[in-house]
Amino acid sequence: MLRWRFLLGTLIIGLICFLGWFDWYFEKQFGIAGIALFPLLIGLLIPSCAELITLSRLAGARPQRLLVYLCTFLVVTMSWLAPIASGWAERALSQVNRPRMEFLMHATCGSWAFAALGISLILVFMTEIYRFKRPGFSLIHVAATMFTIVYLGVLSVFLVQIRLVGGIGYLVTFLLTVKMGDTGAYTIGRLFGRTKMAPALSPGKTFEGAVGALFFSCFTSWLMFCQILPACSTTFRSHGVQGLTAGIPFDWLIFGIVIGFIGMMGDLAESMLKRDAQRKDSSLWMPGFGGILDLLDSILLAAPAAYALWAFGIVVP
Repeated sequence: MLRWRFLLGTLIIGLICFLGWFDWYFEKQFGIAGIALFPLLIGLLIPSCAELITLSRLAGARPQRLLVYLCTFLVVTMSWLAPIASGWAERALSQVNRPRMEFLMHATCGSWAFAALGISLILVFMTEIYRFKRPGFSLIHVAATMFTIVYLGVLSVFLVQIRLVGGIGYLVTFLLTVKMGDTGAYTIGRLFGRTKMAPALSPGKTFEGAVGALFFSCFTSWLMFCQILPACSTTFRSHGVQGLTAGIPFDWLIFGIVIGFIGMMGDLAESMLKRDAQRKDSSLWMPGFGGILDLLDSILLAAPAAYALWAFGIVVP
């Protein structure tokens, strides 16, 4: 199992690097970021929605299945389309005066995403009002539906935001740091793990594995920030915060520790959801990894932290 997990993990990391280059190439050709990676994100979110709905139903809730798919897609898609619409409107207005298009110039990833989230809440309430039968369950169903949309949709918005404003270099650095942390936790935990970290949630996770995760994350962060990104400064390097040319000292170490730690928390958070539903894996799509949700859990929870480190100028790759 360790060999298979390591092989599959290597293939996933290689795929991340390849798709990152592919997405960068298409951005250069068409001027739109995320052409290659956005469809992949949607393709991963669809089975993730199904897996989380299944876990919720096993735990006693009944999320509104159709709205989960629709609203998760809406939130993530609107966040990706907003800067595209803004750029298109700016170019169009420079050629012809059309006042009714000016509102598009102010479209931002966050504003459109949260507008979509608000619309989602309205739709969820309307649907639950329609299907109300007896008291005692509506609050649970609404909460489960909105939790799924927020967990999968809103957290994915941070991935979109990292790609659009942080650049492909920062996105790839983040993804590699998270997944190498997962690899380190599993490898060191299997080889040297003795002290259980959270036996009630995940009996296989150990403090030795946690140390391995932080070491692998920090090493990957150092490799990307100090070696690979500077060597590719004219191509894949990230966009950095305007007005800042460097982060704080040892920014790669801070990035590695923060992302590695929160990535582990994301893994434990999903383990909590599975244990509550009395399931070992979210599904059996990938032997050795479980389901798609098992693959994305650390990425989703660590994405807001990665964006915050960039947005506050702590890390300037």
